[in-house]
Amino acid sequence: MAKMDVARTLEPQGNLQGQILGGLYRALRPIGSGGMAVVYAGEHVRLGRRVALKVVQPQYAQRSEVHARLVREAKAASRIRSPHTIEVHDLVDAPDGRACMVTEYLAGQDLQAVLERRRRLPPELALDLSIQIADGLRAAHARGIVHRDIKPANIFLVQEDTELRAKIVDFGVAKFAEPAAITCAGAVVGTPCYMAPEQARGASHADERADVYSAAAVLYRMVTGRPPYPGGADANTTLARLLSRPPPAPAAVRPSLPSPLCAVVERGMARDPEDRYATSSTWREALVECRHALGKPQVGELSQLAAYVGRRALQWSGGCALLLSAAAAIRGDIPLFTAAIYATGAIAGAHAYRARTLFFQGLAPRPSRPGYDPGRFTQAPPPGPT
Repeated sequence: MAKMDVARTLEPQGNLQGQILGGLYRALRPIGSGGMAVVYAGEHVRLGRRVALKVVQPQYAQRSEVHARLVREAKAASRIRSPHTIEVHDLVDAPDGRACMVTEYLAGQDLQAVLERRRRLPPELALDLSIQIADGLRAAHARGIVHRDIKPANIFLVQEDTELRAKIVDFGVAKFAEPAAITCAGAVVGTPCYMAPEQARGASHADERADVYSAAAVLYRMVTGRPPYPGGADANTTLARLLSRPPPAPAAVRPSLPSPLCAVVERGMARDPEDRYATSSTWREALVECRHALGKPQVGELSQLAAYVGRRALQWSGGCALLLSAAAAIRGDIPLFTAAIYATGAIAGAHAYRARTLFFQGLAPRPSRPGYDPGRFTQAPPPGPT
């Protein structure tokens, strides 16, 4: 599909590709859309810095509450200072008057896409990511902001060198310490599968313990391979289940899960907020303690590492060894056979060391070259769902 065809598909009307927004930001191409906004890859025209531009969809341009919600999201995210929340740079208007939030450009994938491909994650990796999510929530709560829609699709994963970083995105339905008139009294906001019971009874009931519940529900999804309330039921049916009964215990879904992990998840998802972790800080402390209790990866995960190392060594060392040994043979320095053995051993060892480092942080690397499989971490989807 041609680039312009992609643009028309993501934003059939009001395409901003190539236009300058706010006198500073050029919209390069649409990279995602959903809900009430479309996201463009962009750049600062003077600095050349890559950014993402989240713009209200044309069909909602005349709806004041949609404009107010995007402005509110920008203000919420810009107040938070954490490496685990998306960074907002600016708030400008498009040439046609639509609101546009300018954020950092994130290269990676949201957690929902990862779980669709991998189904579930090793408990150690799931805990590592949950600790980072808790860090982001702690920074938001310190500013009096409750996210109210923590879910896998709103957790963006970015691979930075040898580390995998989780960032919370989409503060569009966030609750501030000060009152606001955007959300009607008694309205239900959030995603039913990951929503706290008290939040399902009305958005005004949600405090930081509701975010703790949702974060625990995300951890439930990561380690069990299914959401707390799965199935193709509509939102009303899911809400009815949420309000009437707890989800199956994690150990009932996946008996092999460690008991300390199950205990942390179950308390985090306690139906009564008073029985839950009181703050995101105490939630984080419980996650860290559980992570320490789990220790090193299990044998099954080590077998995954071995398979990965073998595959990567076979992919890369063969060609490199051939080139090096051929050069050595031409120069007459060492026999061809000896050169091949040395080159293969050195390259395979390097790949094994790098794979081991990344694996024990929870995820093996993927090649980062233009045009590679768009399902991999190194691509650049939008900075978050809209």
